Amino acid sequence: IDSGMHMALWSDVSVPRPLAEVHAEPIFSAARLDTYIGFHRHQESWLAQLHGRKAWWLAPPNLPMPPVRKPWDYVEQRPRGVQLCITNPGDILYLPTDWWHATWNLDDFVIGMGWEGGWSSQWHAGMHAIADGNLEGLHAWRASQQGDIGEAVTQDMLYLGTRAGHMDVLLALLEWSGLLRHDSSHSSGLQEWASAPSPFVIAGAAVGGHIRTL
Repeated sequence: IDSGMHMALWSDVSVPRPLAEVHAEPIFSAARLDTYIGFHRHQESWLAQLHGRKAWWLAPPNLPMPPVRKPWDYVEQRPRGVQLCITNPGDILYLPTDWWHATWNLDDFVIGMGWEGGWSSQWHAGMHAIADGNLEGLHAWRASQQGDIGEAVTQDMLYLGTRAGHMDVLLALLEWSGLLRHDSSHSSGLQEWASAPSPFVIAGAAVGGHIRTL
């Protein structure tokens, strides 16, 4: 699936400052009425409700995993410690790490967008610039580096570049890393591969659905 629509939606989004550091993995959720996901947990995350309503069944991490049932069954028989929260368009739900949650889509068409945290807690400024598509911020990170910039561009940065799908940022990373170079034989400055990216880097494009980066 091409992620062009996902990118277009993000272009008009202003992320609240308290959530700006939570963006290791982007989330795009689109669902129909009465679809659901059973109880699970993961790293901290947040989801902004854009269209339709979503019910969240929540439980703290110190409790065992609640029984997995159809979500409407919890209305009549709610497990111990489980709370109900319903998000409407314009609401943002933040989930701390390891909180149990199950969801139930309450309208014909339900859309939400957000990010999951995790490894982003250890990122430097360059990684955050890559995730945000902030080319100016990436250049500022480069200016702060000493030594060979090619050595400073890591496989994690290239993976995130293909995962996030911002082409101007990705092209800068590929050039700095030496994987992509300008072909001097063409007056138009066409670019060619100096060497192939690793499978790990290519996987980022596949996971993100970014056909252009592939």
